[in-house]
Parts: sequence; C-alpha cells; structure tokens
Amino acid sequence: MLNVFDGYMFPVDPWKTHKKKKSAKWKNNRAFQNWFVYLTNLYLNAFEFKGMPDTVNERFLFETLYLDGKALFFNDPNLGYLALPCAGDGNFNVYWEYTRYRAISNNYNEVYNYPDNCVLIRANQVTYPPLFMVESWASRIADAERTIDVYAKTMKRPWLVTGEYDDKLTMNVLVDTIEDNELVVTGAKRLSDAMQRAYANPMDGPGLMALWRHKHELLDECLTWFGINNANTEKRERLITDEVESNNQLIQLNSDTVLDWLKKACEDINKLYGLSVFVDLKHDYIKQQMQADNNGGEGVKDGEVHDDPE
Repeated sequence: MLNVFDGYMFPVDPWKTHKKKKSAKWKNNRAFQNWFVYLTNLYLNAFEFKGMPDTVNERFLFETLYLDGKALFFNDPNLGYLALPCAGDGNFNVYWEYTRYRAISNNYNEVYNYPDNCVLIRANQVTYPPLFMVESWASRIADAERTIDVYAKTMKRPWLVTGEYDDKLTMNVLVDTIEDNELVVTGAKRLSDAMQRAYANPMDGPGLMALWRHKHELLDECLTWFGINNANTEKRERLITDEVESNNQLIQLNSDTVLDWLKKACEDINKLYGLSVFVDLKHDYIKQQMQADNNGGEGVKDGEVHDDPE
C-alpha cells in the first residue's frame, strides 16, 4: 500500500544517476524521503491488535488508519471479518455521523449500515490522517539536516574567491576538489597573482552545533507527538521535577489520543460480534517506560508488564 519509489510524494530513486546541477534538489528529496519512511515506520510500529480474526490483515489495517484516518470493520458473508478503507455513504444522524459506510478496496465495494452491522475504527477522535503530520515533521527535519550538510561543506571553502577571469575555470576546479575531500595540489604560478584573493568564511563550529541542536529538538518534539519518551540524560538533568512530570504527561496524552480510540473500536467490535479483540502498546519496553514515568521515574521489574484485554 505504501510504495516508497512511486507516486508524487517520493520522487527519488537512490540508484539513478543524476546530473550535478540537479544534485542539491535530489539530495533534498532523498533526505525528506528517508525521514518520512523512518517516521512512518516508527508510527506504524507503536500499537498492535490482539484477538483479531485471521482474515483481518493487521498491517493493512494500520496503514489504512495512517493514510486515511479511519477503517471499517465488518463481517462479509463470503470473506469473513475484514477491515478495509471506507467512505461515508447516505444520510447523517442527529450527531452528524453517517448512517452507512461504503467499504472500498481492490475488487470490493459494499455498503454497510452504521452502527448496526459495521464498526468504524478511528485513528484519533477527529479521524485525521496521521500521514499529514508525519509529512510535516519529515519535511522540517529533512530541511534541518540538509542545512547542516550545506553549512558543514561551506566551512571547508572560502566564502568568496576572486581572480582574473581567465583563471575562473581553474578556481572552480579547486573549489570542487575541496568539496570532494581531495588533497589540493596545483601549480604555484596559477595562484600567485596579486588579483587573486580568498575571503574568510564566516561559518564556525558553534553555528554548526546550534544547527545540530535545532535538528535534535525537532526530532524530540516529533517523538513527543508520537507518544515516545525521548528526553536524553543531558536534557533531563537540566529539568526540574515538575517539568519532567509535565513532559511525561504530554507524552502519555499523545499516546492515548490514538490508543483510547482504538480501544473504543475494540469494545464496539466485541459488543457487536462477540469477539475478544483488544489493542495495546506493541513493545514491553515502551510500556515499562510509561509505567516508570507514571511512578516518578522508578523502573519496573521484568515480567511486571502484562497485556490486559480490559
């Protein structure tokens, strides 16, 4: 469902030869693509359903929620239980909810009455596709990363080089050689003219470190939105207890904005079809960190984290 090298969002083929004049744009696109795929995988790998019927493809379900913000769970008389993309169909009730939903997929197009014979699974309360948020964060982080690349490369070169017009090609070759990390060797006569001058580069180490901090802060904010605890040791040492607790509460709330609505869908599925479906955080180490944060930083012992269908 997610094709990395096809479509408008991913214009970069990493194995294709590119002309140097287009290299900067290609690197920008590749940086965005790398971060988008990385953040997408993080988001899709946070939760898991348990007790789902075998006919429900969980990977496809999570990708549908990610791309469209919602999915429809129903029992097809021929194919069994399915969870597919959907669109509202028919009239609204007094709560401005659709009274029917159309399940749409490859060679499938059926309408189901809501909520009598289907369950709407929401990615969040307002059914907003997480794709758009991830795309925004990936764009900002990729731009920060590329800024670091350009800044670091510029530190290797003079800010401005002047000389005779006839020597322009030679100077361009020298600058390109420096950029390619090669040792520069050239004839002294070509550089001895009084008209040739290299002006000092204003880029410096502190500026580069500030850009790195900016990139890490963007990533930290993104992970907080994901509900992933990301405060490193150095940062935690500078925070007071109230600030740490406030950050932990925000992380928990961000995680619950997704988890609460997935749990609500599980309750509706179990009530309508008599199943025992539930959802939880996928990895124990995330649960352990959540519990440690809720306990004021005290860790939990191995085996203390259990899945709870309630």
